[in-house]
Amino acid sequence: MKYEIGSPCMMGCNIVNGGYNFAYASSYAAMHSDTAVYVCIFKRNDTEPFYELELHKTMGIVYSIFITGINIDDCFYCFKENEEYIVDPYAKAVTECEIFGIEKKDTIHTSPVKLADYNWEDDRQLHIPYDECIMYKLNVRGYTKSKTSKVKAKGTFAGIVEKAEYLKTLGITTIELMPAYEYDEMGRFTQFMDKETLSRYIYMKHSTYVKNIYDREVKVNYWGYTNGFYFAPKAAYSYKAERNAGEYVDYTTEFKDMVKSLHSMGIEVVMEFFFKDVTTAYILECVRYWVKEYHIDGVHIYCDEVSLNALANDAQLADTKIMTIYWNKSVYRHMASYNNDVQNIIRRYLKGDEDMLKAFADMQLNNPDNAAIINYVTTNNGFTLYDLVCYDRKHNEANGENNRDGENFNYSWNCGEEGTTRKQRVRQLRIRQMKNALAMILLAQGTPLILAGDEFTNSQQGNNNPYCIDNEISWVN
Repeated sequence: MKYEIGSPCMMGCNIVNGGYNFAYASSYAAMHSDTAVYVCIFKRNDTEPFYELELHKTMGIVYSIFITGINIDDCFYCFKENEEYIVDPYAKAVTECEIFGIEKKDTIHTSPVKLADYNWEDDRQLHIPYDECIMYKLNVRGYTKSKTSKVKAKGTFAGIVEKAEYLKTLGITTIELMPAYEYDEMGRFTQFMDKETLSRYIYMKHSTYVKNIYDREVKVNYWGYTNGFYFAPKAAYSYKAERNAGEYVDYTTEFKDMVKSLHSMGIEVVMEFFFKDVTTAYILECVRYWVKEYHIDGVHIYCDEVSLNALANDAQLADTKIMTIYWNKSVYRHMASYNNDVQNIIRRYLKGDEDMLKAFADMQLNNPDNAAIINYVTTNNGFTLYDLVCYDRKHNEANGENNRDGENFNYSWNCGEEGTTRKQRVRQLRIRQMKNALAMILLAQGTPLILAGDEFTNSQQGNNNPYCIDNEISWVN
């Protein structure tokens, strides 16, 4: 083995020029001259590294090393500083995350040096114009996890493939996945959690809580709008990884299989990203990676305005769908505004609020020349369509926050009786109102988006914020 100073421009682990480049940014080591940064190389299933190599400060706060003369393609790695193992923020996969909401004690999370080769068979992005799209938003786990889904690979990427024929019959052109990267649903990864954040994870005992590595009870983040390892698909969403828990298999191929299968049926794949406390450069590199490595057709992104402008102007992403909240610069045809005002206007008009006709007419005709508008009446954040016509108020008691969480103003109407009812008159009115709402979305000038399950009256029992509930309440029935 030979090693030398590596390139600081290729973060994480990259195989180049017959060798392995490792680069890691450490502000801690830069401020503490007596602290060294290491890359630790593990053999499969080992808990102790067989190589521990010191990285050299290369540029700014980036430490790197370039290794040749040895084959470690089948090995795993992580970084180490201040006597702590640290998962690479650029990791393409992460071990020991195969079971949702479960963390073993003394677990060491590492990442494969090399992913498995994959044959895309000439698969490409579909580039369906916004004006020809009908979008369908779902949570990968929740869409097929229920016993009612009748799929083999429940709650996984493979489970979505099993439902692809159904999606095709609906006329869906584009599915939007809620976060499906390796987000931290239970406080696994310490480098993303300061003491203040950790203290907020201590709650009373409740069915929505699990044990994390600190033996504290933490609330499960079922939705995924939290920090994580943005370059890696979520292992717990892989049927392959779940079946082989404890023995690493390259589960990233299952995400690729899903994209390739859906593309073959003319269905695009868009994914949500919730970026927090990361740089614009990181965001750009991440989105480019998913487009190149996983052939996704677009992103629905939460980040700062500087990063949004960078994404909008990026030449490599010029034909990739980029959706965000309140995008108001109608000069980029691949950008779209995911505007919550549309939802509220439709809801208020639907239930008969006064002085809503002009706002409704303006919304129906809104269609900028050089950017898109995404229209929806329901999304994951709020009532389902069925609950919108069944409940006047939220019922979030199961969340463990005494019904204080979730939106208080839902602009909903229960059509005469709160919750389930046997009254035929009320039930018929509810069905008619749901059809009215869907007609408003489908016939408006913008791109329609439907929440998974709304087409067959899926209910969350009046819960408008089941972000921490991982059971039949939040799963699609």
